[in-house]
Amino acid sequence: MHELNLYILKSNNCKVISIQDISAYDNTIAITNPTIKFRIPGIDCDFFPTFAVSGTSFFTSNSFGITNASCNEDLQELPDGIYEYTYSVCPNEEVYVNGRFLRTCKTRSLIVNFIGQNLIELSCNDCCNKQNLDKEKEYRDYLLILEAAENDVFCNRINEANIKMNYLNSKLNSL
Repeated sequence: MHELNLYILKSNNCKVISIQDISAYDNTIAITNPTIKFRIPGIDCDFFPTFAVSGTSFFTSNSFGITNASCNEDLQELPDGIYEYTYSVCPNEEVYVNGRFLRTCKTRSLIVNFIGQNLIELSCNDCCNKQNLDKEKEYRDYLLILEAAENDVFCNRINEANIKMNYLNSKLNSL
């Protein structure tokens, strides 16, 4: 029997989601009808993009029907939030894996940019300003909260992840 498993790769490219198929396939059973179904945040329908069995698949706004771009520059950044997926092979109603992951690419980039701006301000001052040091610590704490929210989704603590993301969004929107 096939044991299906996927690994979501971290990326700094907010236009791409990379997923590696790390399933253990039974050599005595043919792999037929591989199907991946996605539910992405903010869009209330399912997507069935092409998927690479035993390989790495790269999903973009084209994969989810958000764009029909012919150039990478025309692709849109994918939204942050909780993505749900079901990966299955024939017989699809029996051999499948469900999962969720929290995409945080845009939020993480925003926080890292704030940290970088703060470090530039620190280096331009004659002495380290306590307010700037406190700001840097606050931004680094945001990264820890973001990682905790990702772990919450991994452990199926969706409510806790949403609370953390709502908190971060409110803090980041006030900057």
